[in-house]
Amino acid sequence: MKYTLGVMVTIVVTIIFFALYYSYNASPSGGTVFKSQTSNAGGVTVTIKPQSLSENITAWNFEVTLNTHAIELTADLVEAVVLIDESGNEYEPTGWKGDSLGGHHREGMLSFQPLDPLPRAITLLVRNIGEIKERSFSWQLQ
Repeated sequence: MKYTLGVMVTIVVTIIFFALYYSYNASPSGGTVFKSQTSNAGGVTVTIKPQSLSENITAWNFEVTLNTHAIELTADLVEAVVLIDESGNEYEPTGWKGDSLGGHHREGMLSFQPLDPLPRAITLLVRNIGEIKERSFSWQLQ
């Protein structure tokens, strides 16, 4: 009897642990966690991490971080970034919430209108940051 009770307690604790672990690590995009991607070139490090990418939300948000010790970060990210679907259609950001122009370190959230239907893959192109004409960041959605 003690053995059976111990096994049952162990199973329940394990289930609770995994349920909490997965609920904590799930993203707002239906459970998919997207990895950040980094481009370190032209004197500027650009890191982008999708926060939410599904059809049933009001905005697709990307966490953007820019770091440099070489230049002033004066690019308007709403002008410098486009979202591209697998058909090559380009979409402009709908907004930026974050650090203002200037300085050596900027971070914030870049938003886009969600694409419907959901594409299989997307690419963000970041243009003319530092000495790099174009940086490409891609993610599989389906």
